[in-house]
Amino acid sequence: NTVSRRTRSLDAALRGGDVDVTLADFVRDERLASQTMVVQSMLQADLHKLFEKYLAPEERQVLTLRFGLEDGQARTVRGVGEALGLSHAAAKQRLFAALTKLRKPHVAV
Repeated sequence: NTVSRRTRSLDAALRGGDVDVTLADFVRDERLASQTMVVQSMLQADLHKLFEKYLAPEERQVLTLRFGLEDGQARTVRGVGEALGLSHAAAKQRLFAALTKLRKPHVAV
């Protein structure tokens, strides 16, 4: 049992299957992961600023829960209502009001 010690390019095509795959497809780039985290953090900060500027506290809560902006767990409108002690209709009304406000042209970042 010998191990091949040949140097291989990360861009070299791997054989097998119908899909074009390279060795680089299987190597994780830690820099990319940290860049993604930075971008996510920046987007969250931008959203927080928009929410603070244009939305009422209840609307912010509804959007945050509905889309899982703090904990990564998106909820249904019914789940948002239950979490906030609101009826489904009230949660839906606040959700649509918040989204309508954020769609206005003057809100663009």
